Amino acid sequence: MALLLLTIFLLFFALASTCVNALVKNAKTASPSADVQVDQIIHTVKIHDYGLVSINDTLKLSSKDENGVLLQNFSIGFPFKYGVNLDYCFAYDASNPDEHFEVELDTGLGGQIGFYGVNVVFPGVNISNGESYNLTVIFVFSNLVSYEIGTFNLDFPMYPSLVQNASVCNVTAILPPDANCTDSTFHERGLIFNLTTLDHSQILKHTKSPLDSFSYEPAWLTFSIDEEPPLRVFSLINVHEIKREIKLDQWGGIQLLDSYYVTNRRPIMSNIRLLLPKDAYDVSARDEFGYISALLQEERWTITFKTALAKDEEGKFTLTYRLPWKKYVNQHDWRDYYLNFSFFEEVDWTIRKLEVSITLPEGAEFQSSKPLEPSSVKKGVFQETITFAFFNVTPFQDLNFNLAYRYLAFWASFYATLWMGIIVIAACAIALIWRAPKPPQIPTILAPPEDLRSFVEAY
Repeated sequence: MALLLLTIFLLFFALASTCVNALVKNAKTASPSADVQVDQIIHTVKIHDYGLVSINDTLKLSSKDENGVLLQNFSIGFPFKYGVNLDYCFAYDASNPDEHFEVELDTGLGGQIGFYGVNVVFPGVNISNGESYNLTVIFVFSNLVSYEIGTFNLDFPMYPSLVQNASVCNVTAILPPDANCTDSTFHERGLIFNLTTLDHSQILKHTKSPLDSFSYEPAWLTFSIDEEPPLRVFSLINVHEIKREIKLDQWGGIQLLDSYYVTNRRPIMSNIRLLLPKDAYDVSARDEFGYISALLQEERWTITFKTALAKDEEGKFTLTYRLPWKKYVNQHDWRDYYLNFSFFEEVDWTIRKLEVSITLPEGAEFQSSKPLEPSSVKKGVFQETITFAFFNVTPFQDLNFNLAYRYLAFWASFYATLWMGIIVIAACAIALIWRAPKPPQIPTILAPPEDLRSFVEAY
């Protein structure tokens, strides 16, 4: 009986702990729809070069309670089918874009099936009666744009999905430069929209009032691009992996080697345009068959392949170049150095895996890196290599960093001193051998031929 009671007690305790944890989690991730109302939403969909799509949702929130409300979290989402295309999501106060909030991914949306939701966690925002608060949530997607028979197709969520109604939702779709919209959900459903042009980009605007809760509205849009001159080619690629090797030598030089692994998603791709670090020189490119063309055009480097990539064909190539030391490395005292650099330049694609390795000068010692810590530090006999690894890197992430290391100047002459020492030692050894006393010579006694002949005959 005692054993049975103990078992029941332990089972009850475990179930109670599980229920408490579930309640705590639900309290953290639940959207405050009962206390907060959405007065306005600005839903901006932008198509970037290489097919990247960003959705900017700026929401104007106010309190339903006359006494105000303490906003601690807010949920927003979209139809679940777009979840596999989400690469990055971040949120911030619309008045302070530099301070990002915590974002919990794939939390669901009010317990409803068919939605992908994210929960934005606040440090605590007090919305008083009659006041409002502007929240911005940005979603970054890939592979929402496809190519078919001369036109590009965009599949995107028409409206954001919320657990409460919104008074008004202003939808804006921004096309790439020199693109022309040929058809869309706006045309098919007979929706009222405005078509304008700004900086060579067409902009479609539509207003939905009111926007019902749990809106589920997948939409599509087709556009074409007049790809003349060739620099305006709208490419579609998947970037699987990029490896960047940065080598700092003891003579004040910075050498870089970038390795790319990509897949073409258009019928044919003969070149690719890249942005390299500022003031790069001695640039050369290679693919699997040898050297290929690398030309600087309009502040970007155009890499032309020897053999164009067909649709869904994978390609690999490398770039090697050098950078000026004084522009990227600062010396604070006689031994402390700081490398101010970017893990990678801002490009309109998602890098599935980015690996950056930094090899310090011989004799240098790694101290620290900000804002991120390295994934590994490999120490050799005279050199150290620091490696960083990232996944799903988008142009909306800050990849700037500062790396500190210590280095003594005499290491620059290490090999010269070593070789000179070897030469001096060898010269001293030769001199000692040359000046060493020679052994005394043994006198040679000549024997007459007659004696040698008689000796042989006697033997």
